[in-house]
Amino acid sequence: MRYRIGFIVAAFSLLVILAGCTSSTNAEVQKQNLQINASKDLKWCDDLIRDYIKRSTDEMMVLERKDTSVHFEWMLDRTEILDQKKYFVYHLGHVVSDEGNTNARFVTNGWLYLDSLNRKLFVYDFATDNIVEWK
Repeated sequence: MRYRIGFIVAAFSLLVILAGCTSSTNAEVQKQNLQINASKDLKWCDDLIRDYIKRSTDEMMVLERKDTSVHFEWMLDRTEILDQKKYFVYHLGHVVSDEGNTNARFVTNGWLYLDSLNRKLFVYDFATDNIVEWK
């Protein structure tokens, strides 16, 4: 398994290098390089997100933590540069379905921004359209 992941990362790195040699812009290459680096060491991201889920005081998160049928999931959605900082943007939510496990769909609980340099977690605030550091 380790060798397969290593091969995939190496193959993807080669594709990024080749793409950088063609018509990709510098910003696109930097974004791709950031994604490669993220895929190598995402454990710290997962740890921060788990801690957020466990300790968040957000009303919706508190209610859903009480419901044992809710199993939170997250996925790396994109990387973004804000105020000259690079962030990994994670989509946080859970899957729900109708009776009989039909019509399964992903319900979004929010967007988390992880500062890739300082390893801090920020929560997207829909009301203000800003990210707020979570402590």
